[in-house]
Amino acid sequence: MLFSPRTILGLVLLAVSSSHAQTVDLTCLSSGASFDCSSFISNFCSSVNPDTVGPGNTISRCFNGPPAGHSCTLKAVNTASSSGSPGGPGCNTALDDVAAACPRGGSGQLSGHPFKFTINPNDSTC
Repeated sequence: MLFSPRTILGLVLLAVSSSHAQTVDLTCLSSGASFDCSSFISNFCSSVNPDTVGPGNTISRCFNGPPAGHSCTLKAVNTASSSGSPGGPGCNTALDDVAAACPRGGSGQLSGHPFKFTINPNDSTC
């Protein structure tokens, strides 16, 4: 039985999301730079953990390569109607899933979590 690449990707995302207590709603970018930003996820999530972000506001960090001459911008947008902190396990889970499924970057939000997280690889430095 043959499966299309889209079906296989869906199964992989289902398997990845099923390993977490909550599902992650993913949106992948279809154009732009393509490289691995996963090495910056832990640092980003730790650095924003103590911060409080107001409703509708964004907190972001930019990390320079590798590879040299490239960067990764990671963001957390508060989609809730009250302030909160984007750090913690939800941050790592959503961004790990985005990094695994979206080579050109994208966004992910855990069901029931107030923050939407984004990875954007760039062909320039911060």
